[in-house]
Amino acid sequence: MCIRDRILIVDDEANIEKLFIPSYLEAAEKIRTQNEQYSQYDLEFQHIISIEGAIEYLKTQAIVDVLIIDYKFNNEKNRRSGVDLIKYVRENINKHCRVIFYTMNELAGIPPESYVQLINNQVFRIIDKASCTDYEFTKIIFEAVEDCDVIVNSLEKFWIEYSEVFEHYKYTFLGEEQKFPDILNHIRMDDAIGKAIIDKLVHKALIDSVEV
Repeated sequence: MCIRDRILIVDDEANIEKLFIPSYLEAAEKIRTQNEQYSQYDLEFQHIISIEGAIEYLKTQAIVDVLIIDYKFNNEKNRRSGVDLIKYVRENINKHCRVIFYTMNELAGIPPESYVQLINNQVFRIIDKASCTDYEFTKIIFEAVEDCDVIVNSLEKFWIEYSEVFEHYKYTFLGEEQKFPDILNHIRMDDAIGKAIIDKLVHKALIDSVEV
């Protein structure tokens, strides 16, 4: 059984879908056949060309397992970079998805303060894309997918799959009433309520699976 993993590439290069994604998919097939540990993963790519577009997309209930972000965006009038997007995502949208950060220029061109931001915001890997083959890059994507939090990803996909069933229900966690979209956001942000939701669901699953 294959696990579909959603990969979102945020890069102002308009031809990502034509020039790069086919090569990543070809490399992914080779990697799956050569590495049994990755055989269960099915990578699904999507591309967004702007920081604002990525923010709007990530604010929806869409699932993103691995977020791949370029450093420079020539279409940004206010001089925001991929570092700013990562910081925003971690502070407002999702603390669990794995993030791969890359630049087509040398890593030495990234200011030290940006490196600090990347480390503080839990970037999975920082890559000089110009010196990394598509095969090597795809292998890193698989490593990021494998590193994802299995419990959180399963809960996230469960809530999405059954959203129409649960969207009209209200739940209470830590004394606060929560609606379905709020529950998903708490899980993604890993806040106190999100942790309580995960703990309660995992505890119930373990109790239900034990025969006394």
